[in-house]
Amino acid sequence: MSERQFKDCDGDTWTEYEPGMLRLTERANGSPVSNDCECSIEDARVDHGPLTEIRPDLDPARLERTLRAYVAELDYDTHKGLQCGEGTGVDRYPEEVENFLRFWEAAA
Repeated sequence: MSERQFKDCDGDTWTEYEPGMLRLTERANGSPVSNDCECSIEDARVDHGPLTEIRPDLDPARLERTLRAYVAELDYDTHKGLQCGEGTGVDRYPEEVENFLRFWEAAA
């Protein structure tokens, strides 16, 4: 079985070790992972927020470039608002890619 991996809303990585069961395998902040942190996918979603499957076939950098080009073609004002948020100047495209990947997973 291919081990699927997921990121939770904190950026921690969970690995599916058997169908429907996850094990915490990496913390985003680099702190050690306890060996007994296992739960069902449903419990992980409830306790750790939405899960985004790590998909090697969906390269986030390529998705970001594609999304930028697509939105710029559709509506340049929306593109500029995402690329350089009004008042903050923050580039929100990386967040939009994460949202896209969540929607992608939910549509499966």
